[in-house]
Amino acid sequence: MVVIPYFYVFPFMRSLTLSRTTLILFFLFIVFATLYFAKAFFIPFTIAGILAMLFLPLSKKLEGKGVNRGFAAVISIFIILLFFALVIGMVVWQVQDLAKDKDKVQQQITQKIELLKKAVDKKLGISPKKQEEMLKEQQQSSKGNIGQTGSKIFTSLFSFL
Repeated sequence: MVVIPYFYVFPFMRSLTLSRTTLILFFLFIVFATLYFAKAFFIPFTIAGILAMLFLPLSKKLEGKGVNRGFAAVISIFIILLFFALVIGMVVWQVQDLAKDKDKVQQQITQKIELLKKAVDKKLGISPKKQEEMLKEQQQSSKGNIGQTGSKIFTSLFSFL
């Protein structure tokens, strides 16, 4: 068996000493720790940069047609606001449509649950009454966890916005 020294496979390792490697790893740790803890600061700038790059061609085209740079920026911002208004309007429209069909959806879900209970009774031999008791026990034991999970999801969604 032939053993090849590591510095033949990785020539850059020849010049690295242990202290230099440690300094490089420490530097990388500091960089990633800074990025992690400064994410609340960097996320808005990142989104702004992405939106700026997205609307740069439109601004250039408007400026090429003789529109003032400030007015081109205002038009781009207006287009962004219009886009978000359309998206929010579509979501509201879908939620209202779903609310109209609430009774039909609820009836379908109830039918599916009954079919599932029958399947569990048939396959596992657990009666629907026993299934109800088991579900109530699970709900009682996980009430606090559901509230905590819901609040975490809500907080993370709105901290992003």
